[in-house]
Amino acid sequence: MSRVSRYNNLAKIQEEKIWKAGLYLRLSREDDVVKNESDSISSQRALLNKFVAQNPDIQIDDFYIDDGYSGTNFDRPDFQRMLAKIKTGDIDCVIVKDLSRFGRNTIESSNYIEVIFPILKVRFISLLDNVDTFLDPNSVNGLLVPFKNIMNDEYVRDLSIKVKTAQKSYMRQGLFIGAFACYGYEKSKEDRHKLVVDAEASQVVKIIYKMFLNGSSLSAIAKFLNDNEILTPFEYKKSKGYKYKNPNQSKYHIWTASAVQRILSNRMYVGDMVQGTRTTISYRNHKIIKKSSEEWCIVPNTHEAIISREDFDKVRLRLEENKTKFIKPFRTYILGGLVRCGDCGKVLQTCICNEKSLLGKYYYRCPTYMMTKGKICTKHSIRNDVLEKLVFDIVKSYIEISVNIQQIIQKVNLKNSNVSSNIEKEYIKLDNELKSLKESLNVLYIKFKAGEMTENDYLKRRDDATQKITLLENQLIAICSNINKNVEIENNKFITAFAKYKGFTSLTKEMADELIKKILIYDNKHIEVEFNFQDEFEAISMYLDENCIK
Repeated sequence: MSRVSRYNNLAKIQEEKIWKAGLYLRLSREDDVVKNESDSISSQRALLNKFVAQNPDIQIDDFYIDDGYSGTNFDRPDFQRMLAKIKTGDIDCVIVKDLSRFGRNTIESSNYIEVIFPILKVRFISLLDNVDTFLDPNSVNGLLVPFKNIMNDEYVRDLSIKVKTAQKSYMRQGLFIGAFACYGYEKSKEDRHKLVVDAEASQVVKIIYKMFLNGSSLSAIAKFLNDNEILTPFEYKKSKGYKYKNPNQSKYHIWTASAVQRILSNRMYVGDMVQGTRTTISYRNHKIIKKSSEEWCIVPNTHEAIISREDFDKVRLRLEENKTKFIKPFRTYILGGLVRCGDCGKVLQTCICNEKSLLGKYYYRCPTYMMTKGKICTKHSIRNDVLEKLVFDIVKSYIEISVNIQQIIQKVNLKNSNVSSNIEKEYIKLDNELKSLKESLNVLYIKFKAGEMTENDYLKRRDDATQKITLLENQLIAICSNINKNVEIENNKFITAFAKYKGFTSLTKEMADELIKKILIYDNKHIEVEFNFQDEFEAISMYLDENCIK
């Protein structure tokens, strides 16, 4: 009874506010394994629509749908689109069918629900889990939400083990398990685990091998293919109607020397099934890493060859000769792999400076420009020492910000330590009063049933106690809300990552790899640096604006 009274009381507050809700739906390939219709996108949409229709205080901003994306991380297109609108204030409520649709990563799911959303003042509702951080703030503070997040995480881990075991079994049998056949082949219509020669693409593969054996360089072959407007493997698959995605593909679809080399190095073209060359770091981290050649699964003579073994061996030997002939001395590129063209998106190449006055220095330039001789894109050239100084100046300002924030938090925590102690004492006192009142209600009912008091007397005393219970529960909710607003943020990832580089006088590779996501270079040497931990930085900035800076 007391729970209903509290919700009715909160409903009065709720009538004064209209929530702008993002309705989030997700389905991944691992969900398809169990064929659970209740998790389908259409089923989730219907359930969320029904809920909103029953709650006039909630307005739909939009549906945010990640179909085919794993819940083990939050780097999903529509989730990020929704998060962007949360940060601009266009959304202050997130609704999901259940916690597994929100995510299957215990750490990240809990971080969003228990830390980031409260700081951003976002109401979170999980329908089937009875979680509503506005109507019942304690619904995320008990054991249920962490337990379900752990179970969702465990589900993916267990499924990942089963899928990998099955895949290894197929690979050992020489059966193809990839989503798309390598360029030059296609999956058999009769058996998707068998490869057959693609007549059109295989001719291009033969041309590449023939030109290389006749002395053409990798760049010359790529230029020939571009000049003759031969579709790249990515564009060719798209032209055939395949839903092929390549996250590293730039908007300029051209042949490159590295693409030609991959084809010349691929043993699949002699009829051998080569699989298991790459893997992910873990079921949580989907970053793809290369495996050593000793770990590959190779089964000879599983499909028709496009290139003879004799020609393949000749190509392999020449590639080895070129590697030793043009090998560059080892050097550490501090920003290696992080610098991208601001227009085409390609990772910029490093080229050694030839001038004596610039000995030891190098510069970055756009590979698309080089490959197309300036027909597509421009140089975007910048020297490494110039870029490193510019980037370090930006990084240094963020380091200073993180150190200042650290100091502010220490002062606020010191100032609020006595207040927190008083709040804790007040909470315990109110909680004890609440328990006592609830027990008195039971005693009143027993006395009434035993005939020791009249019905009017019982009803009056019951209503008085119920009102006091409602008042106490609302006071406890307010205290919990204040505690949530003042979450511990000393371990904020932005602060810990940046502050540890206090005192550094120049950029290091370790610093760049940890702090920087990517650097975009534009033609006028304008640069944009995108840092890691951006969400944590924005969340803590908002927290300080609202709670510390007066």
